[in-house]
Amino acid sequence: MIKVIKENIKQELKSRNKSIQSFCKGLGVERNYISQLREHTPVSKIIKIAQAIGCTTSDLLKGI
Repeated sequence: MIKVIKENIKQELKSRNKSIQSFCKGLGVERNYISQLREHTPVSKIIKIAQAIGCTTSDLLKGI
């Protein structure tokens, strides 16, 4: 499941012409923030990521 979310994050960033590095910098986290997401990542963190990207939480959860 988390693999799908990570891929969706990458796709949403790409569709907005944002790099993972600039996204993480804007969020104030380390560059490896997305790669550190695990199966038991809290939904609140997914919501925070979606807001930072400018997409919906549903966009990050599609395909699950």
